[in-house]
Amino acid sequence: MSFKKLFSSSSSNSLNDDNAIKSTSSHRSFLKQKNSSSSISPRSSTPPNRSNSHVKVNSVSNGMNNHSTPMNISQSTNSISSHKEHHTLRRFLKKFKPRDSSSSPHSHNNSHNNHKSHDRQVDMNIFAKYGLPGKLLGTGASGSVNLLTSKTDPSKIYAVKKFRARLPNEQESDYKVKVYNEYQIAELLNHENLIKTYELIKDYKNNSPTVDYYIVMEYCKFDFFNLVMSGLMEPNEIYCYFKQMINGVHFLHSHGLAHRDLKLDNCVVNSFGILKIIDFGSAVHFKKEIPKGYFINESDIMLTPTMKLIPARGVVGSDPYLSPEVFDPQGYDPRGADVWSIAIIYCCMVLKRFPWKLPKMSDPSYKSFAGPQQQQFNSNNVEDDLNDLSLDRHSHHPPIGPDRLLRLLPAESRNLIKNMLILDPKKRYLMQDVVEDPFVQSIQLCTGEQCAENHTHHLVSEEELSKITQERERLKRLKDAGMA
Repeated sequence: MSFKKLFSSSSSNSLNDDNAIKSTSSHRSFLKQKNSSSSISPRSSTPPNRSNSHVKVNSVSNGMNNHSTPMNISQSTNSISSHKEHHTLRRFLKKFKPRDSSSSPHSHNNSHNNHKSHDRQVDMNIFAKYGLPGKLLGTGASGSVNLLTSKTDPSKIYAVKKFRARLPNEQESDYKVKVYNEYQIAELLNHENLIKTYELIKDYKNNSPTVDYYIVMEYCKFDFFNLVMSGLMEPNEIYCYFKQMINGVHFLHSHGLAHRDLKLDNCVVNSFGILKIIDFGSAVHFKKEIPKGYFINESDIMLTPTMKLIPARGVVGSDPYLSPEVFDPQGYDPRGADVWSIAIIYCCMVLKRFPWKLPKMSDPSYKSFAGPQQQQFNSNNVEDDLNDLSLDRHSHHPPIGPDRLLRLLPAESRNLIKNMLILDPKKRYLMQDVVEDPFVQSIQLCTGEQCAENHTHHLVSEEELSKITQERERLKRLKDAGMA
């Protein structure tokens, strides 16, 4: 089934505190809450053909000795870093629930009839084929994900997503559209950096009218958030993951789809260090072919002479990753929103914190970043004068404007991130611009089972992360007591 057919009926104060800029440790304070304290993935050895370039962290001491500036990570949600003024990633993820107030104008018109004939849709009891779901991997707004082992071949392990039950005020047709669209988008996409989806299962409960929906997917052992939290990621490793994410989203956009909920939590990594983007529940189709004789009006945004943009509406995603235009009730170009989110993810990987809590002028950190741009944007006289900004890290007076963030990033990436975080979405980079950027072109990339030569991937399970955390806390206590 083509995408066209599928959618044919679819019409922190962290930047304001100069001491924070100078303090490495203040960038590395995290809180993490999971459903289970055990490892998120079964322990496995590093694939032999990748042993020289992708490291499965099994030794806490090795991980500690190789890095002189480890992150301080707290295991308890009640434990707060001594730098309380700095908003940590997990605190944001816990405090700011994923938004989903979208009411896409085309989602309500999708016909359920398109889905009934899909050859990978199965009506059956999921437990008859796969057995009982295993370890809980995580939960989200749209459902929960568990491990699943094949009954016929125990060596085959999958991830299975069980969709949440229909809400009391939710129309059944709307609920089914969300389920089927998420499945069909994922199932039709085939790219190394997008999670592979195998089948949708409708599980009837003892012949009752209630149906549970499951999506069976490829299983990747490593939680990307854990990898970032570990503090073990080196620059070239960060760049590799960044480029993998760019490639996955570029593929989505080339097929007329925008993800709209890109974040650390919506990425997983396999045993070869290959990043996979997951959760297409908020994805939208953003282009539409105009009929012959169609009169193009001033409000139309033409992507090609025969294709126009379908604006997205509604605020979806988690607050720190949102682009400012998503709050516009008139709609926005979802491509630019994805570009913005990828830039925020990059900042998180490098700085180990979010640049701001929410992209609104009420947020002091965002205001410091966006103030000059916002004034120009509001006056409809936006000029690309950011090249004149000083990038001196040693300035005694932290600048106001984008450089307040950019100066904290590696020099080679600043121009790219600057253009990915332009407030005016019409002037912001699109994914094709990102792919063609000299910095992205220079990144050595891991692909398939072929690894890059200039870095290793430190693959850390949650259990191993817990041990690393405990060891770091022990060393910190010794240091505070003057014994280290």
